[in-house]
Amino acid sequence: MLIPFLVLFATLGFFVGILINPNIIYLSILVLLVIFFSLAKFYSWKLKNKNFWYFLITPFLFFISSVLFFILLEESFFLKCVVAGLFVLLQWFIYKNIFFLFKKPEKYQPNSIRNIFNFINLISIFFFTSSFYALIIFVGASVWLLSIFLFLIIFLILFQFFWINKISEKKAWFFALIFGLIFIEIFLIVSFLPTNFYVNGLILTLIYFNIKNISKKYLLNVFYSEENNKSLKKVIQRVTVQYLIINILTLALILGTAQYY
Repeated sequence: MLIPFLVLFATLGFFVGILINPNIIYLSILVLLVIFFSLAKFYSWKLKNKNFWYFLITPFLFFISSVLFFILLEESFFLKCVVAGLFVLLQWFIYKNIFFLFKKPEKYQPNSIRNIFNFINLISIFFFTSSFYALIIFVGASVWLLSIFLFLIIFLILFQFFWINKISEKKAWFFALIFGLIFIEIFLIVSFLPTNFYVNGLILTLIYFNIKNISKKYLLNVFYSEENNKSLKKVIQRVTVQYLIINILTLALILGTAQYY
């Protein structure tokens, strides 16, 4: 259990440090190295194992998104403490479950890593999209440049999502590319809304949630059964309608209570 504690104290120390002195942000590189070498230790330093790199996507992106969101937060000490605490807690859960998976499989709960990664990736997308919209609004950052960065992020997260759900790599690469491009188009459209960056981030996170769940239902079912195509199509259509209804109601709630500028 030494490695989870190492990651815990490294991330906790980093966030406490930048709360006191924001100028030490460069130490984030050291934390990324701790995350990298900690996961490499679980894989017995077999860095040629592609599964190692796939596992690395979530911890890396979560840390980067948390730091970016942390920096761009309004001057609220409480909110920054919440973000830092959330990150440290979730990193602990990640590495505790990875430890159980590799070192104590009898204690590992089935699908724990999958569920944790899904939840953390949602938070990462909210942090990234909110931060990117904040950069566009307050710094005048290039929308197109940020779109490229966001596409790469979404592509990696979607690919990992498909891979961890046992979908073949070829299909995972292809559909991550297609859905990544769709997501970026929506990102560009939402950037024209007169809402603040938190609301825009929530909208994009909600859309990602629907995209990944509908695509998962489709890929896991349709590609693996030719005989039950008709019944599967009905199931997918029903699920799609359910997600769309929930999506529309949630969007209406978000937009109805949002502050406009």
